Amino acid sequence: MEPINLTDDQRLYLQAIFDYFHENGKWPTYNYLDRIFLQLHTDLDIDEIIKSLPPGLSRPFNAYLFSASGHSNEEAYLTVQAIYLCQGSEEELADFVRAIRFCVDRYNSPNKDERQISSSDLISQLGMSELSTRKVGLMLSIELWMFRSFSTNGDSWQGTLSRETRQFRDVGTIEQYLEKVEELKKRKKGSVFASEPTQYSIIVTEMGNFEIHPEINTKCWGLYTARKYDDAILNATKALEGAVRTKAKLPQSCVGVDVINTAFHLKKPLLRYSKIDAEQEGMMSLLRGIIQVFKNPLSHRFVGVQSKAECLGVLLMCSNLLYVIDNVEYVRTDSSCSTSVCFACAPAHAKHTLVQKDSLRRGRTVYGVLPLQYGFPVHLGEAISAFVY
Repeated sequence: MEPINLTDDQRLYLQAIFDYFHENGKWPTYNYLDRIFLQLHTDLDIDEIIKSLPPGLSRPFNAYLFSASGHSNEEAYLTVQAIYLCQGSEEELADFVRAIRFCVDRYNSPNKDERQISSSDLISQLGMSELSTRKVGLMLSIELWMFRSFSTNGDSWQGTLSRETRQFRDVGTIEQYLEKVEELKKRKKGSVFASEPTQYSIIVTEMGNFEIHPEINTKCWGLYTARKYDDAILNATKALEGAVRTKAKLPQSCVGVDVINTAFHLKKPLLRYSKIDAEQEGMMSLLRGIIQVFKNPLSHRFVGVQSKAECLGVLLMCSNLLYVIDNVEYVRTDSSCSTSVCFACAPAHAKHTLVQKDSLRRGRTVYGVLPLQYGFPVHLGEAISAFVY
């Protein structure tokens, strides 16, 4: 294992992250660290320290998303290699090695169908405390060498072991683990790993120019920055379904694809995206696909989304579609009917329609870079490619 030479300022920064992690069982945000350094180390520039760090220790500077005022709620995590360099980290590293040994034993068990590990396993079988288990989960979520999927749900987590687990069968100390990781990095040179964020990707740093839908901002963005991608995607799709249900004045008993089918029905629409049947049907199919592909699986099981790009793409797509729903025409039922009813519940309810047209905000700039066409932004891929590191 090659030694890492750090300056005193770099060690101070890493130690500040670890001390917070050690005490609270979670990672500090950039805002927290910036505030601490402004109060206690007024002569140091935290941005310059982050930029000067060797790769593979913490979140690189260009991976933070900053608001127009210079703030960021993104977490400043540490890899196991960085934790190894911090004082007082013996307990966390010992628990991590125990978890690695447990993963290897679980993978090698006779029952090949039980190649999963969860936070409850470490509590019940290794006797770890909830705090220690939460810390181990955060460390494993960055060191994803042994997992095919890894997901979190509040303080609990779950992962599915991959064939790479076999590579760690001889690991008994933290030094052996770090040596094995270095070996794997050299063997798979050119791949991008969660424990070594790239320094060369493109990212938008001026969040003030981006107009993410308020529903996505309040319900999903914190989960996204905390790397809880399953939860962020589920919340985004639930927000989208809820917006359609509310705009179409459908009852709460109408759920899932029934909401979309009823609201955008070609013959008896409650929401009109376009008077052209092909476009109306296209919007219905798009929204229905969002529910079927992204919401339904996450509602029933741990999917374990690991790609930040994948999560961000879904959030941006849902944000755009929420703006579309804001702008569609509402076609309400005849005044003799008090409420609209889901077609799945009462197929013959709506007989007459009266158009109530909302004011469409034509030409609105979503995210500050995308023009709207029929209430829907074009060139979405350009926004995603410029926004993902």
